[in-house]
Amino acid sequence: MAYDKISGQMKFNEGFIYLTRPVKVKTPSSSLQMAGSIDMNKELLDATLVATLPVGGNLTLITAIAAGLPAAAGVYVVSKIFKKQVDKVASASYRMTGPWSDPVVAFERLFDDKAAKRAGEDTRKEAEANGKQPEPKSNRSKDPPTANLPFQMEQNSDKKSM
Repeated sequence: MAYDKISGQMKFNEGFIYLTRPVKVKTPSSSLQMAGSIDMNKELLDATLVATLPVGGNLTLITAIAAGLPAAAGVYVVSKIFKKQVDKVASASYRMTGPWSDPVVAFERLFDDKAAKRAGEDTRKEAEANGKQPEPKSNRSKDPPTANLPFQMEQNSDKKSM
């Protein structure tokens, strides 16, 4: 998949990866966010994915074709001013659980561009309440985290593929 920017925060602990701040992937055609936990040893995942399509850009093109450039310029300006609202309308959230080989992907709701952020906050709050690293409910460990890695990758010229 080609991307423009990837950012997020991962915490590692004995074979588990915790996405406490959503991993955000900005692509030319969409924006994806994912937060939750991943069991590397058992190859299981428990995460929330939010997909946002660029409705504003497509709407500008459709308006240009249907109503001309002045109307398209107006739609473009409005879509930039109300970007958060437009992104919310163009978003869908999904819950992903189970084995990597055959995960259960369940649609949760439309118009929910904050679901991944809430999932990351829930994971972080659980860790703070327990005074330790968050872990999947099925396998609690008392050991401290081994790594906490915020990251950001950005590509401005040529698109990179994952």
